[in-house]
Amino acid sequence: MRSVAVPTQEDPALASLSEVVGGPVGVHARATRWVPLAVAAALAALSVVLGLVARADCPAPGWSGSGATWTEASCFSDLPDAYVAGGAAEGVAPYDERVGDVDDGARHAADADHALVGATYLRGVLGALVAPGDTTVTDQRGLVPTADLARDEDVRGEAGRVLLPGAVLVGLAALVLVVAVARHRTERPWDGVLVAAAPLLLVAGLADVDLVGVALAVGGLVAAGRGRPLVAGALLGLGLTVTWSAGLVLLAVVAAGVRRGAATAALRAGGAAALVWLAVTLSAAVTGPDAWRTGWVETLVGAATPGSLRHAVEQTAGRELPAYVPVALVVLVLWTAAVLLIERRAPRPARPEQVALVLVAVAVALLGAGPASALAVLPLAVLARPRLGPLLAWQAVELVHALVLWWTVAGYLDSGSEPAAGPLLVLGLVRVGALLALAGLVVRDVVMPSYDVLAPARPRSRTGAATGAATVRR
Repeated sequence: MRSVAVPTQEDPALASLSEVVGGPVGVHARATRWVPLAVAAALAALSVVLGLVARADCPAPGWSGSGATWTEASCFSDLPDAYVAGGAAEGVAPYDERVGDVDDGARHAADADHALVGATYLRGVLGALVAPGDTTVTDQRGLVPTADLARDEDVRGEAGRVLLPGAVLVGLAALVLVVAVARHRTERPWDGVLVAAAPLLLVAGLADVDLVGVALAVGGLVAAGRGRPLVAGALLGLGLTVTWSAGLVLLAVVAAGVRRGAATAALRAGGAAALVWLAVTLSAAVTGPDAWRTGWVETLVGAATPGSLRHAVEQTAGRELPAYVPVALVVLVLWTAAVLLIERRAPRPARPEQVALVLVAVAVALLGAGPASALAVLPLAVLARPRLGPLLAWQAVELVHALVLWWTVAGYLDSGSEPAAGPLLVLGLVRVGALLALAGLVVRDVVMPSYDVLAPARPRSRTGAATGAATVRR
């Protein structure tokens, strides 16, 4: 049985921080596998609870339901808006025919998320848990325009209460995620704490249901590493219905399987993922083809989201770029081909999480907007390069970007009648740079394995000095 890796003995940043509590763990200290797991689970639960407490007063007049989400930074979440715009307040199930004004602008905006069928279903379930059971009330609401319905006091109270079942769902996903990260390598259970204690999880965990898809994707990655391709494919297929990043994780799993001579297992995983994704997606395409089709159209040619690279480019160019998403997808395909070629020519096969991190980080840089999109990067970054310094530096940029994004949406930075777009533009570009830098570190680890903090240590010479990489890799 391999020994448990002790973070303060191998991570210089953690070793420095540990000085305030007595310094790194000694070489003769006993290390167990269950204590880190318990600590990670407790921290993940605490993070979600704190996120819920920060939003405790959100059903106040600060929420307008106009599609701009919550105006207070601590209340920023798409779940209350989705309760109204998605139809749950009217008792309408996802992808069902609407009773009222189908051309309502807010409802049309809600349809933009319908390409991700699993995410839409999850929001619908959360909304159904707090919606009134009286069909008379919901039928009457169906005749009211969404903008007016969002100002109703009862509806606003229900929208705020969506956060409670949302916290339960996200909390379960967070627990699954940290356990999956901690158990991916049995000798590194402390890696789960890097996810559970991440500031990004605290801030963005309740922004939407993205964390559910991230947990499914990482669970699929772990299952693939343990030789269970069908389970891995099923989890990744479900994850793909909630978050786009699961598709890139699936590609990394398949590529790693082919590189290691396990093409049959890789094809099984890919086939299982395709079948599960198709089964879930067809259920929406049959019951609500218009909403499902609108979701794809809005995803490809819809308006830019504040905080995204596209929004920054459009602000700089002074005009809309409806072809941005197709062009970004082409760039992502070319980048994927380049990464697979680099991995093919690397001195040793890259780990699936390394390939997945490089692909997902660039995808988030090209197409992501708010902090919720960055949640997909967090566990992959921990699995690919578990070092506190780069993780904190990247997350610091994400948190500042999120704060400026929320302030911009709320209008706190406006000067008179003119919206202040400059700070968000600058922070958006800095955020892209941070994501690319994180991906660049992992690319360097793949091309030059001596920099890989998880590469097998080379044997020592007779004098005791390591003949390969340094004992403590930075």
